[in-house]
Amino acid sequence: MMSTSSATQEATDGLVNIFSDNITSAPESNMTNATLQLPFIKNSQIIFSCFELFLAAIGTVANLVVVYTIARNRKMKTVPNVFVLNLAIADFIYCSMFLPFWDTANLSVHGWIYGRPMCNVVVAVCNISVNSSILFLTAMSIERYRAVADPIGHVQRQSLKKTWLISGAIWVAAVLMSLPFAVFTTTKNTNIGGIIHTTCQPEAPGNMDFWQYNLLISMWRFLAWFAVPLLIITPLYALLFKKLRNEGVLLHIGRETIQSRNRVTRMVAVVVFIFILSWLPFHVYNLVIFFSPKTGTYPEAVNYLVAALSSANSTVNPFLYALLGEKFRIYTRKALLSCCPCENSDPLTTTTEAVVAKCRSHKRAKTWYPRANWNRGNDSVKFSSERDPKDYKDYSELKPIRRHKSF
Repeated sequence: MMSTSSATQEATDGLVNIFSDNITSAPESNMTNATLQLPFIKNSQIIFSCFELFLAAIGTVANLVVVYTIARNRKMKTVPNVFVLNLAIADFIYCSMFLPFWDTANLSVHGWIYGRPMCNVVVAVCNISVNSSILFLTAMSIERYRAVADPIGHVQRQSLKKTWLISGAIWVAAVLMSLPFAVFTTTKNTNIGGIIHTTCQPEAPGNMDFWQYNLLISMWRFLAWFAVPLLIITPLYALLFKKLRNEGVLLHIGRETIQSRNRVTRMVAVVVFIFILSWLPFHVYNLVIFFSPKTGTYPEAVNYLVAALSSANSTVNPFLYALLGEKFRIYTRKALLSCCPCENSDPLTTTTEAVVAKCRSHKRAKTWYPRANWNRGNDSVKFSSERDPKDYKDYSELKPIRRHKSF
């Protein structure tokens, strides 16, 4: 049977393994090299890391498309979309600046190969991304509740400028909340079979025990990343959906406005639900490891599943926007087709097939030119605004016509 100290170490290692998506804990210094055998990287670890790198690639591109779509279209710059834009930036940071470094280090025999400064930076990036994501989701939920509970007052009070100020405050708060994690992080070198293996892991401040510090981290993350925001979001959506069922009270609002508002509210609710579904196993697994260290080791499959769910959240969000937002799909198509040498048109009245056909029809473009009618009383020329079938010219056959008045 496993001793209490051994079980505690197993529990600590298990937590560190998912501290920021499966950190590999370094063995303690009192362990002899004889007990450490190669290879360090298991096949399951290779498969998992490659899967996360695949998620990172898709998430980076997808979130970049979301940012580009909202940034280039003025009609997309609404209050909810400002929060969506910032949430996409947070997910983009997670997929492009955290997962690639972490998973390539997990694939290396030497472990963390990027040095101590990058260890602090990458851990800070992870915490900033997750902190800002949950804060933006909370802000989106509050904004949606206000939009439903008091639509007229919400329009008058909630401006784009105010929304940008709130977003800036959220980013500042996310950075401040992440500073302790960045400061109290270090690299640790371990000689394993003659090979130096480096890990990027938490560093307990002062004389604090390493296990106690990791317990403190887990409790803080559970409260700040999950429990407190959930206590705010859950009653808001309970009241929100109750009001949505009483549409008869909102007769002063147009039907299209109500439908548009409900679509946005539904999208935000689904994004919040997926976030909870992705991160709930992470926090539960973390707490179970710490509060039941005597249960022994835990299956690797559970560890990988928990880490994969939390990582996949940043990749799934852009597809939720496209799946639940009709206008977002239309403007995304326009953004992706913007490289075509064709006229800009309103994407709400132009299908994808029509835009593609228009981009390819350069040889036989029809253009209308107004007829020039000479005024007999003076030397001026009047252009008729009425369109006549004869006025339609084939651009490919059009030749310049010079007409002179005889004096």
